[in-house]
Amino acid sequence: MAIKTEKERLFIEETLVSVCNELFQRRTWSHLQTIVEKLKNSSKEHCKILQESINKSQNQLKKLKLKILLIEKNSEEKIKKYDIEISSLKDELEDVNFRQEVELKYIDKWENSRMNQSLTLAEMEERRLKGKLEMLVNQSDNDERVHAEIAHYLDSATVKLEEEAETWRENYKKTMAFYKKELIITKEKRELQLQKLKALTDKFYDHRQKIKEYIEEKKERERVQAMEEHLNKMATKIQAWWRGVMVRRHLGPYKKKGKVKEKPKFKGKANNKTEPIQEKSTVKPKGK
Repeated sequence: MAIKTEKERLFIEETLVSVCNELFQRRTWSHLQTIVEKLKNSSKEHCKILQESINKSQNQLKKLKLKILLIEKNSEEKIKKYDIEISSLKDELEDVNFRQEVELKYIDKWENSRMNQSLTLAEMEERRLKGKLEMLVNQSDNDERVHAEIAHYLDSATVKLEEEAETWRENYKKTMAFYKKELIITKEKRELQLQKLKALTDKFYDHRQKIKEYIEEKKERERVQAMEEHLNKMATKIQAWWRGVMVRRHLGPYKKKGKVKEKPKFKGKANNKTEPIQEKSTVKPKGK
C-alpha cells in the first residue's frame, strides 16, 4: 500500500511539473486532458478485466455443474449395477447395502464440504470486493480533493507566470535594444574585416602567380641545364673516340716520324681516305 501511495505521489508530482511547463511554454491544458483520458481508459480496462474474470468464473462454474451431473449419472449407473448384482447375489446383499450407504454418506459429506467451501470462498471474495470498493471510494474522494488543490495551485501559478511573463517582456525589449547596437557595431567590424580579407586575397593571388612563374622558369632552366650537360657528355665521348682513332692510325700530332708506311686497307665499304676532323669540338653552353 505504501509503495502504491508513493507511486501515486510521484505520478501527481510529474503531472504537476509537466502541466506547469506546458502552461509556461504553450498556455494550454492539453497534457492534463490527456492524462485524465488515460486514467479513464485505464479504469475502463480494469472494469473490463474484472468482467472477463467474472465470465471466466461463471464458465468454470458451469463446467463444475456438468461434472457433478456426470458424477451423479455414473452413480446411478453404479446403483443399477448393484441392483443387478443384488438380484444375482443375495448372499452379499448386506455387504453391498452397507457399502452403498457408506458411499452415499461419503458423497453427501463431500458435496456438503464442497458447498461450504464454495460459500466460504464467495464470502471472502465478497469481503475483498467490498474492501476494494471502499478503497476506490476513498481514492475518488482523495482525487477530488487533489483536483481542487491542483486547480487552486494552477490558478496561483498562472497569475505568477503572467507576472513573470511581463517581466520577461520588459527584459526582452531591453536586451533586443542592446543587441541591435551590438549588431550595428559587429556589421561595421565585419565590413572592415571583409576589406582586409579582399586585400589579402588580392595579395595572395599575386604571390601565387609570381610563384607559378618562378616554378616554370626554374623548370625551363633545369631543362636547358640538362640539355647542356647531355651535349657536353656527347661531345666528350666524340672527342675521346676521335683521339683514339688518331692515336691508332698515327694521325695529326700522333704521326710517327721517319719512314712512311703504307696505310692498311680496311675491309668494308669505308673509304681509305678520311676527311680531316677537328681534334677538339667544344660546345658552348647557352647562357640565360
